[in-house]
Amino acid sequence: MKFSHRALTLLAGIAVAGFTLASCDDDDKTVTPSNTTELTATINSAQQVPGNAATGTGTFSGTLNRDTKVLTYTVTHAGLTGPVAAAHIHFGKPGRASGVMVGFIGALTSPFSGTVTIPNQAAVDSLLNNKAYVNLHTAAFTGGEIRGNVTKK
Repeated sequence: MKFSHRALTLLAGIAVAGFTLASCDDDDKTVTPSNTTELTATINSAQQVPGNAATGTGTFSGTLNRDTKVLTYTVTHAGLTGPVAAAHIHFGKPGRASGVMVGFIGALTSPFSGTVTIPNQAAVDSLLNNKAYVNLHTAAFTGGEIRGNVTKK
């Protein structure tokens, strides 16, 4: 059987492409894109402003896409005086209280997770520069039972 030069070149190209694709793997799926930032907070009453004697604790972890301003998060909590009535991310440096940046929606039983869109670039900057905190509110502590200052992981 004789093959033309053109057919052999085509077959060689297909073989090279096949070997190249076969050597690829899915490692790219575990790489954090350069436009995302991991965020974290340890939540407790010691950070609450003003402080209180509550013994509840919790954690916040999130991934912020700086381009789309979408925050994917998970919050855990335990030992609170009652059910979480409201949960938010607030503007504010450690030790200072301030207004709500964005609320968490849906069931607030531990753990809860979801996605929220951060409203603007100033809010994104606050999250990235230690000027935001997670606050969990209960009926006993309507101003917030536990709080955690958000930092980059």
